[in-house]
Amino acid sequence: MLRHKRGLFMSTNLRITSLEKRINSAINLAFNLVVQRDSKLMLQDSLTMDTLATVTLIFLPVATVGTVFGSQFLGLDTGSSPPQLEVAKNFWIFWVVLAGISICICFMTVIVRRARLGRIETWQRRA
Repeated sequence: MLRHKRGLFMSTNLRITSLEKRINSAINLAFNLVVQRDSKLMLQDSLTMDTLATVTLIFLPVATVGTVFGSQFLGLDTGSSPPQLEVAKNFWIFWVVLAGISICICFMTVIVRRARLGRIETWQRRA
């Protein structure tokens, strides 16, 4: 009778150990699935940022140089012996406008980023 109870106890102990391992495996699987989903989202976000950075890297310097040289702020003095580049007296306006636009873009970026983070947090709460 005692041997039977001991065998029953050992059997129950082995089943509990087995169930504990199965539960840990299920938890690890769930964790890995969540990490995999998050990795896919981060990859998509990373690809979007890479595309945006590449387009900016290509077009921003070209646009800036074209704008400055196409404006009335710079001119070529052909009256001097070697032609020289002249800068207009009100060239400072260019820098003031540039600083104002840059500050506005920075503020808009912060606002859009906060809104996007809010949407991500809402999405995560639903998931």
